[in-house]
Amino acid sequence: VQTILLILSKTKLKIAILGTGNVAYHLHLAIGNCEMLEFVQVYGRNKAMLKDFKAPSKVSSLKGLIPADVYILAINDDAIATVAKALTSLEGLVVHTSGAKSIIALESLENYGVFYPLQSFTKGVDVDFRNIPICIEANTKQHLKTLQHLAEALTPKVFHIDSKQREVLHLSAVFVNNFTNFMYIAAEELCASSDIPFETLLPLLEETALKTFKNSPQHNQTGPAKRGDTHTIQQHLELLKESQYLSLYRELTLQIKKKYNS
Repeated sequence: VQTILLILSKTKLKIAILGTGNVAYHLHLAIGNCEMLEFVQVYGRNKAMLKDFKAPSKVSSLKGLIPADVYILAINDDAIATVAKALTSLEGLVVHTSGAKSIIALESLENYGVFYPLQSFTKGVDVDFRNIPICIEANTKQHLKTLQHLAEALTPKVFHIDSKQREVLHLSAVFVNNFTNFMYIAAEELCASSDIPFETLLPLLEETALKTFKNSPQHNQTGPAKRGDTHTIQQHLELLKESQYLSLYRELTLQIKKKYNS
């Protein structure tokens, strides 16, 4: 593998990105700033969105795609299979960036794979790709080596994850990121209802996250549900009786109590 990567590194991989959303935007920045890669083109149906991208070629029609080694589909999950069928004439390797979609979504193509950067992306919020895990999968060993080369140009954290594993990984990411952030929303709204600055919770939020880097989350669980503190739980339920978060609190408390038999 090392020999192959050395051969590959002598010529820059030419990369085209299809999509103009958050993932596409951050990928184009990372690839454009990488000396080992050449960002050659971006495609997007919305011409206004293309203005945010620095690329030598910007097109809003699939017919305008130019030759590239890898075409990255950073588009809506439901559009992947449909767009792939319109790319059958391409000779390059076509990959999607979805955590939830199987590699089979691209089976209409001859050369295909998955290039999944595991991170939550938002335009205007900088990310360091060197800290981002990239999960790769391909339909041939040679294509997997190409994706390995592409991924390692951006980050040392490269993982060979197949579609079934990625499905579970994406589900886990929803718990870690999306559901957790919704908890922050709930806390922020509860604080606001009593004129409490949300920033008072930030040190606790930070400490909770940092503990996860040191221990298994199962060892870090604290709180009234784990302790079986019925009085405090009832007090919280009373405070939430008019809140949309009442059922959420009840369900989470129940699940924690079951987990720790409290």
